[in-house]
Amino acid sequence: MLNSDREDEGFKEGLRQAREGERKDHRTQGLLKAALLPFDHSHQSYMKGLNRGFEEGLKESQINHKVTVTNTASPAVPTRTASTTMRDTTGYQLEALDDLQRFLSGLAETLGTAAQDYHRYVAALGESGMVERIVHRYEQEFMMPNLNHMRSLIDRIQSEDMPYIRREADHMEGTGRQ
Repeated sequence: MLNSDREDEGFKEGLRQAREGERKDHRTQGLLKAALLPFDHSHQSYMKGLNRGFEEGLKESQINHKVTVTNTASPAVPTRTASTTMRDTTGYQLEALDDLQRFLSGLAETLGTAAQDYHRYVAALGESGMVERIVHRYEQEFMMPNLNHMRSLIDRIQSEDMPYIRREADHMEGTGRQ
């Protein structure tokens, strides 16, 4: 379906989500696809339809909360819009932190998968007959440092970013859990 028009499909899904009182789930297309194919017309047209359908459904059901994706070059980035009163509620803030937590979890998973794919790809180069000296040097000088950076980023997301977000959410809830 690469470069196909999926706006109607997205519209129907957005309309369904709004009518059923669900939060708009822009992740129905998957984080990996959003990260790897940001200029894919199929994905962009789906997201455009999803936004239109969800807004139409909100008008029908008169729900004042919505999440829209405005940057089609990076469809995984939601932009929340709500009334000032709604933004000031603890529930809204907790929901935003929860969204960030889920996004970071998906990002760490995507980075882990990409690191594995990268390693397998370079290994396959050696098995395909590429000059061993070139592959070995590339592994040592480039791939291993790159994989170490990716692992460090994953570790930081999991050991620092996500616990910080959890602590802030716990503080907002008044539980004081650390």
